[in-house]
Amino acid sequence: VESAIAAGAKVLAGGDGHYENFVVPTVLGNVTDEMDIANAETFGPVACVTRVSSVDEAVEKANDTHFGLGAVVFGGDAEETTEVARRLTAGMIGINSAPGGAVGTPWVGALQSGFGFHKSADGHKQFTQTRVVTTRA
Repeated sequence: VESAIAAGAKVLAGGDGHYENFVVPTVLGNVTDEMDIANAETFGPVACVTRVSSVDEAVEKANDTHFGLGAVVFGGDAEETTEVARRLTAGMIGINSAPGGAVGTPWVGALQSGFGFHKSADGHKQFTQTRVVTTRA
């Protein structure tokens, strides 16, 4: 966050540093592709706002990364937001909500954000091997 601000990002909300081991939730505007924060997996309550001219450009920017843990699509048209979500490369995608965490759903990563599943029946199935045993009656 500090390096992004030094490089020209604007604090739109939060940004008051940290308290012990916690980062204050922060929204940064004017984030450019050259900033480290635009190309990192922050694992903190930090949202970066970047201007784009179209949905296609937004999807292209979102997918132009080595990471893909979670993504969020905001919008009022359910059909359009679902189509945009289908185009994103991320393990978990929220539409007008945070990604992941729903009861019974796995925690999934994509690309360098991990692979496999955690939680749920899907999380357990990846560690099993299906076997077939036949016998004569």
